[in-house]
Amino acid sequence: MEVLLIDARCGVYIPKMFTNLINDSWKNIDQEDIDVLGMGPDHEEYWDTWNHVIANTYYLDKNNNKWILSEDQDLWMVNTDDINYELVQDEA
Repeated sequence: MEVLLIDARCGVYIPKMFTNLINDSWKNIDQEDIDVLGMGPDHEEYWDTWNHVIANTYYLDKNNNKWILSEDQDLWMVNTDDINYELVQDEA
């Protein structure tokens, strides 16, 4: 399952907009990352920080399901259980 978080029309501001979605369910993102992204694309560490967040940050829902971030111009949340299922199906 995938959930669209932010549409590609937001362009270079997707990382900045993502900071508005942060709550206690998001893991592996620290306040420094949030602060850098919140400053916008003119900050010199914006894109390096965003790459770190995409690679390491995840969301735990109320059922303890893990969701990771995926970006293909749009920003998505992807349930890792679905990823594992798709990999198993591809290998069969």
